Parts: sequence; C-alpha cells; structure tokens
Amino acid sequence: MTYISIAVTHPCEEVRSSASKALAAFLKSNPSKVDSTVQDLISSYNEYNIPTPPLIDNLGRVIQEGVDKWEGRCGVGLAIREIAPEISPQTV
Repeated sequence: MTYISIAVTHPCEEVRSSASKALAAFLKSNPSKVDSTVQDLISSYNEYNIPTPPLIDNLGRVIQEGVDKWEGRCGVGLAIREIAPEISPQTV
C-alpha cells in the first residue's frame, strides 16, 4: 500500500481529502495500478469496519469504551469517490 493510500485513512479530514485527490491524480497517470489500489482500499475498509472492543477490567467494568474507526472508513469512501472515473466495470 502506498503512502497516499495510508494517508487516505488519516484521522484528520483535510489529510483524508487531500490524499484522496492525490490518489486520483496518481491513478489517472498510472491506470495499471487501479485494480490493486481498489483491492487495497476495500481491504482497508474491512479492517476499519471492525470496531475496537471496550477495555474491561478484571471485575467486568468498562474502563474505556470501544472505538469506532469511522475516520478510516470515511477516507476510503472519499478515495473511492475520487477514483471512481478510473475504475473499470470489471474491477467492480
């Protein structure tokens, strides 16, 4: 996975947006990388779709609530939206 693909899932909205646009520009000039990038993005989405479970102490009390990693999923969605014109019907 490229650094741009990793930045797509960054917690900061501005970084996710910029990385998604950079990824689209990269794929426009490197169409042979589209299929593998889409697969990487789908894999990332599936990883970010699993919430972190809550942290529970030895008495069964919740010490820290579970974490929904929505920023990563949002970034993947932004990236797919930006690269959609480059994705072939066979990839979908």
